[in-house]
Amino acid sequence: MDTNENQTLNFETITRFFGKKRLMWIIVGIVAVVVVAAVVIPAAIILTHKKTTITEVGSTTTITEVRSTTTTISTETSTAISPETSATVSTETSTVQPFYKNWVQTNSMNDPRNAHTASVLQNGKLLVTGGFGLKSAELYDPSAAAWTLINPMNDERYWHSASVLLDGKVLVAGGCHNVNQYLRSSELYDPVTEIWAKTGSMNSERCQHTESVLSDGMVLAAGGYDNSGELNSAELYDPSTETWTPITNMKYARKWHQASVLDNGKILVTGGLTDSAELYDPATKSWTTTGTMNYERAWHTASVLKNGKVLVAGGASRNIRSAELYDSETGNWTITGSLNSGRHVHAASVLINGHVLVSGGTNRYTTFYFSSSEIYDPLTEIWSISGDMNCQRYRHQSSILANRTVLVTGAEERGSSTCNAELY
Repeated sequence: MDTNENQTLNFETITRFFGKKRLMWIIVGIVAVVVVAAVVIPAAIILTHKKTTITEVGSTTTITEVRSTTTTISTETSTAISPETSATVSTETSTVQPFYKNWVQTNSMNDPRNAHTASVLQNGKLLVTGGFGLKSAELYDPSAAAWTLINPMNDERYWHSASVLLDGKVLVAGGCHNVNQYLRSSELYDPVTEIWAKTGSMNSERCQHTESVLSDGMVLAAGGYDNSGELNSAELYDPSTETWTPITNMKYARKWHQASVLDNGKILVTGGLTDSAELYDPATKSWTTTGTMNYERAWHTASVLKNGKVLVAGGASRNIRSAELYDSETGNWTITGSLNSGRHVHAASVLINGHVLVSGGTNRYTTFYFSSSEIYDPLTEIWSISGDMNCQRYRHQSSILANRTVLVTGAEERGSSTCNAELY
């Protein structure tokens, strides 16, 4: 019997056993199983691949203790994981928004301090000066993570100002000295010789004023207070002659305000127990009012973003959680996303990726200080809760170092000074 005859006999035998109708349904069932298998198995493989991709994202960000809240990471988005670490996430699925916790303690300063200044020098080191009851100064070397005491200033001072001049020297001016004593004295620090030298005194005693380096190297001191109260006066320091010259007064007296150097070279002064804002134009040496903020503010922060806008956040205000943006092209203020925690006497730094890190502070509704921090994203205008610092802090300083980390120094913790310092 050949092969064809054998196949025919087998088919006839199967047909007689099952019947033609039943055999037809069996064939249809087999075809259905094959079709389902062809669809389900590839789909399962794709889902497994996506799950693996999400797992890889999670493992990549484990070093920053990534936690929960929702958003979508788009295809081939470059996400900053830490000041020194980045990862490229390539996926088509939704995952979680990072909950950063990157605070690491570093070596402590030699002197506990708050209401001090912190200046990043041209050599990459950080100079901190003064603080309550102090005239000491010290340097932080990021490469060694070490503090070194240097020659002290000539005067004890706190709530003073400090600016890095174009030649690399640091100008320290004014401040408070003990209770109800205010300074007009100024001094210069030379990083090469590490020596302090007295320079010309301001025309007015000032405490909690602002100091801004202009594009031509001149230094603008504005506002603050003395025994008579808040000041609307302003003056310019000329490094070439080491003298201060009074200029036209601001439109409003201010203390606990902020001054920001805009991309156009003008100085934006905001708040100080008021909702007003004004601009100083170095070309005309004059003040003009600009758009009014939505809330009165004092002890707030003001950060110049990479897009040129100025982010004002928190401060003693009717709405201490509020934040708003200033557009220098229109002179207008617009409300942006609110802080997760209302705070004033906090600190802010613009990170290398353009986000803004806010840390510490306090508010009028609590008797404690914050260890919390949060990050503002200019693209989404949303604040994300960040990791807690190791200490509760206010009256502290936040500085961006050359290695892109943020060094937070000093604080008032539970009513007493702390010398603790930490890195983000």
